[in-house]
Amino acid sequence: MQGRLGWIPAIIVSVSILCFSYGLYSVYMAGSILGETSRSFSSNVGGSSDFQARIAESCAANPRGAVCPHQENPGKLASCWAKGDADAPGEAACAQAWSLALSATVEERTKRMQGLPGWIDARAVKFANTSTQALQAPYLLLLASLAALFAAIGYGVTGSIWGIAVNQNRRLSLSQSQAVLWSTLIISGYAVMALFNVGAMAWSSTALDTGLDTGKEIFPDIDWSIFALMGLAAAVPMTTSVITGARPLDASYAPKGMIGGAQVGLAAPERNEVAQKASLFDLFLGEDIKTKDRIDLTRVQNLLFSVLLLMAYSSALVSSLHLLGPGVLLDSASTGVRVFEAMPSPGANFLTLAGLANAAYLIGKFTPGKANPAQPAGADDAAAADQNIGAGI
Repeated sequence: MQGRLGWIPAIIVSVSILCFSYGLYSVYMAGSILGETSRSFSSNVGGSSDFQARIAESCAANPRGAVCPHQENPGKLASCWAKGDADAPGEAACAQAWSLALSATVEERTKRMQGLPGWIDARAVKFANTSTQALQAPYLLLLASLAALFAAIGYGVTGSIWGIAVNQNRRLSLSQSQAVLWSTLIISGYAVMALFNVGAMAWSSTALDTGLDTGKEIFPDIDWSIFALMGLAAAVPMTTSVITGARPLDASYAPKGMIGGAQVGLAAPERNEVAQKASLFDLFLGEDIKTKDRIDLTRVQNLLFSVLLLMAYSSALVSSLHLLGPGVLLDSASTGVRVFEAMPSPGANFLTLAGLANAAYLIGKFTPGKANPAQPAGADDAAAADQNIGAGI
């Protein structure tokens, strides 16, 4: 029922929150496991009996393993991924050594798993048990969870799955849709990067040796252009709401000024009777009674640019979450540097393009009028009809 969150939307909301929380926990666990592996690898390759035993066990099962030539001198593996070391072991030997260290961490974590928390941890451990880690999967899970959450809340409250972006005229708002999409994209990306850093930095040698005195450097930096983009995404819907509130309530035309000899103002808005009638077509069609059946080019332009910018930035974000190799993780463990130092910066050109598209969209809300803007719509037709009747036509 409209205005109430029914039991089906409530279940979807609950499941979405659980999936979102699980995605964050998986990222944290992956960071924690890989951070612990990085520290143990750095310390064990110097001659740890446990690490030597693992190498010996691996070489007994496969004497041709790439790590076997270093069985007598495992300390040589310490130079794996060292920058500028021409005498470092081969890539295959380093990869196998890292795999052995990772399996040791996973085995140790698995021993401590019990009950439901253990089952949840087991899924996270399985996710982290790869030589090169990619975080696209949990990122997509966070996006899907938020999308399901917003759709369920919108449907439960307004009766439409687009409810979170439906405006006061019960139409799907283009500006509100952009605000929701940008917020979802950036919040999910930042959450993945931040939670992975928290998990990995907890096991970095610098953090452990200094008593975790690196909290100020754990979270990724956010460039000014991201803040500006988020501000733009919030400002446009507020400006749109003000313009919509200034529209006349009836079918009259409210003049606002003159441009090139033509009066420009606001026509009465097109309103749906119920929010359930909101649809994706609202993003393309005009929003007042004069343009409700016509495609609005300024809205189409803004929509196309928004899709382009969203896809471009999401691609950059996903690329930054791809293939976190042992070299990056070992640098973080030994120096205390964040794995994710900053979110991808869209830059000034990106922001300018978004600003121009939204400026054209806002200007397009003002409709050119007739010579007598105060005359109600349809008055000319009514007058002509009266003359025809008087003439006997």
